[in-house]
Amino acid sequence: MRGLLTSFAKNRVFANIFLAIVILSGSFAGMRLVRETFPEFTLDMITVSVPWPGADPEEVEEAGLMDGCSRLGVLWRITLPLLMPLILSMTIFISIARVLSFEIVYALTQGGPGMSTALMSYTVYLQAFRVLNFGYASAVAMGLFFIVLVVGIVGFGFVRRAWARTRDDLDQRRDRRGLCRAP
Repeated sequence: MRGLLTSFAKNRVFANIFLAIVILSGSFAGMRLVRETFPEFTLDMITVSVPWPGADPEEVEEAGLMDGCSRLGVLWRITLPLLMPLILSMTIFISIARVLSFEIVYALTQGGPGMSTALMSYTVYLQAFRVLNFGYASAVAMGLFFIVLVVGIVGFGFVRRAWARTRDDLDQRRDRRGLCRAP
């Protein structure tokens, strides 16, 4: 192994040719990957389920209108509670993505003017690769990890509560008083 490294250091042409061979073989191997490794999906595969078995969204909306709801009441008392778990989960995913976003700050402002737009992820990059202060960068990265972990756990609790509340609340209102009467 040591002889191979010293030959790379002494003969840079050989090292570049070897690197080109590795890159080409990797790209050819990437073209032969099995299709199931990276499944393809489109946005029309996303489905929204309704907590009433056998009911489609039009029937749920029609049930609300027959119960005496206005269009705004159907939106407020039926559609939004059904979409609340999705809204919460997307809020969590987007919040985590924004906390971890590095590329936007790096491409647009590079933390400037001064360090006014520097995020924690950009600070990790600066400390690790520009200042070479690896200990501080690791500490900031661990703090960033714990922030994302707490946001994920708390958000998961909110989503679970929203799913349970949506199912229970809509079933109780439907069975007792109707969908659009005050709870």
